[in-house]
Amino acid sequence: MMRKETYAWSSGNRRKWNSEAAGRFTFVVNQERMQVGLLTMSCIRSIFNTHTTMQTYEIMLSKKFLSWHPRKGQPTNFAETFRKEKTHTMRGEYDAWNARFEQIYAGEACISVKIWEGESFRSKKIELARLTREDGISLQRLSFIKNATPGGFSCWNCTEVLIDGHRWPTDLVAHNDGLSKDDWLDWFFRDPNFDPNDDVALINFTCKRYNK
Repeated sequence: MMRKETYAWSSGNRRKWNSEAAGRFTFVVNQERMQVGLLTMSCIRSIFNTHTTMQTYEIMLSKKFLSWHPRKGQPTNFAETFRKEKTHTMRGEYDAWNARFEQIYAGEACISVKIWEGESFRSKKIELARLTREDGISLQRLSFIKNATPGGFSCWNCTEVLIDGHRWPTDLVAHNDGLSKDDWLDWFFRDPNFDPNDDVALINFTCKRYNK
C-alpha cells in the first residue's frame, strides 16, 4: 500500500496529498537539472564567444617592393624583421583604424598580421601573428609636414614627420618600419594613390611607441 501511495502522481484527486508532494519533489529535481543545464550552456557560450566572436582585422605585409617603387620586385624581408626591427606598419584611413582600435582596446577585436607566400594578391596568405591588446599593440597618428618656401611655394619636409603632434626624425621612423629612409619615402610618395595631406595610421606591433 505504501509503495502504491509513493507513485501516485497520476492517480488524480483520490490521492491528492501524495500527488502534490510528488509534484513538488519532481519540480525541485527538474529545477536543479535546469540550473545545471543553464550553467553548462553559459560555460559553453562563454568559451564560444571568446574564440569565435572577436572581430579580426587583417593587415597584409608585402613580401616584395611594390610596382611603383624603384626596388620593385626585391624582397622587403618584413617577415624576418617583424616585431624585431619592424615594430610597426603604416595604413591609410586613420579614422577607420581609430574606430577599430577602440574595439581592440576594449578587448573586442584583434589584428591578424599576414604576408603573401608569393606574388601579392596571387598567392596564399601566411599568418605571422594574431595580436591583441595584451600584446601591447597601439595606434598613433602620423602626419607629413609641409614647409613654406620664400617664393610662396611649399614642399614636404623629408627629414621629420609628426606623430601625435610631435616631431620625429624620418630616418628613425623608417628604420622602425623596416626600411631605409629613402625606401620609406619612395614607398609613400611614389604611390599614385597616396595623399600626403591625409593622416596615416601608425600601428605598433609591440609595446614600443613614440612618446614625448
